Amino acid sequence: MRSFNAPPPNLNGYVPGQIATLLVKLKDNTISPNSFLFEWAREYYAWTDQGKEFVINLDVEDVYYENEKDGYVLCGKATVNPLDPDLKPTTSAFLMRVSADGDTIIHTRMYPSVSGNSGPDIFGVYAFKSVIPWNTGEGYIAVGE
Repeated sequence: MRSFNAPPPNLNGYVPGQIATLLVKLKDNTISPNSFLFEWAREYYAWTDQGKEFVINLDVEDVYYENEKDGYVLCGKATVNPLDPDLKPTTSAFLMRVSADGDTIIHTRMYPSVSGNSGPDIFGVYAFKSVIPWNTGEGYIAVGE
């Protein structure tokens, strides 16, 4: 099982080779010296239950703000890089919902390829490029590859 959150305690934060995903809320774009300054910034890391055997990098393709649910939905590609050189990296699409202030991760999900290290991907979602809420407000629709 893979989780997303701030650096996990068992990894003591940063793992060599790991890239943090950054969500930044910018101030408004009115004409002033304060245009587009950071209002806040949050880092998210991903890891596996196996600990330091894998490095997971999240590549965000799109972010959508949901007024009704007062939060953000991020989508993109997760690359799992095994530290064992005999294993090849795998990729999965991912979705992540966070609160409006970026502090609380509400839900995450990865959509992995089936075959993993055993051969070519039989079925799987490589990456989500965009995500929006379904017109009923119940769920989302994402496009990817």
